[in-house]
Amino acid sequence: MVHVKEYYVATSLEDAHQRLKENPKNALLGGGTWMKYTHRILNQLIDLSKLGLSAIEEDEKQITIGALTTLRDMEVHQSIKALGDGFLSQALGSIMGVNFRHIATIGGSIFSKFSFSDILTPLLTLNVSVKLYPDEIKPLEAFLEDKGDRTKILTHLIIEKQEGHGYFKKVAQVINDFCVVNVAIFKEKETKIAVGGRPQRAKLTTEAIKLIKDSKTFDEVLFTKVAQQGVQELRFGEDDRGSESYRKLLAETYIARGLKEVYSKWWYPFI
Repeated sequence: MVHVKEYYVATSLEDAHQRLKENPKNALLGGGTWMKYTHRILNQLIDLSKLGLSAIEEDEKQITIGALTTLRDMEVHQSIKALGDGFLSQALGSIMGVNFRHIATIGGSIFSKFSFSDILTPLLTLNVSVKLYPDEIKPLEAFLEDKGDRTKILTHLIIEKQEGHGYFKKVAQVINDFCVVNVAIFKEKETKIAVGGRPQRAKLTTEAIKLIKDSKTFDEVLFTKVAQQGVQELRFGEDDRGSESYRKLLAETYIARGLKEVYSKWWYPFI
């Protein structure tokens, strides 16, 4: 459990930023859903709830989501549901129960970089950036790989509107549990494949996608080869939810199935 010496409501982003720099044991409050399971002693817990970071805004090119937007608000938003045949909304809906998703925030979910995350996996297959206070916009993939400056504040998630088809699959022992593995695929002009819960953090395949780019025939033989290559290039492990070999089998199976589903929806001249 987290033990907090002082709770503080920030008056501005600059105020919060300065307090983060003052003491490494100062931290931001997201939805607070994992505080009970985190063992830390904090000097100051900084609340950003008065700073207007819970809105979803959009224009013709992108969707901008405030860091304190709840997972549930994202899940039911019409523009989110329209992305990739609803695969992003589906992934959000697979996270715990509705009550949990009414509390958990997208900023906390991304900034924490959880290895069991069900939302990072589909987000990686889209063109997504994060906005960091005071002065940086960074692609999501780069943000996840970067240890970064913990005093920077994630204020917004920026999702480019895309017309492609998506696929998401989560495998768990029981409903509302953490994933054993999850797979996301998105195809627009190019195809992206991500696998999470291995039990490492979600990651895109790179070598597997080259097989698709170099192929002129798109069938189950190709999809099986791509799935095998994807599993080969990613690192898998084991924990109490599943063995390494079981996770590899699941990932290979659902990458192949996902590719078949996504490509079956795509108009042939664009394949």
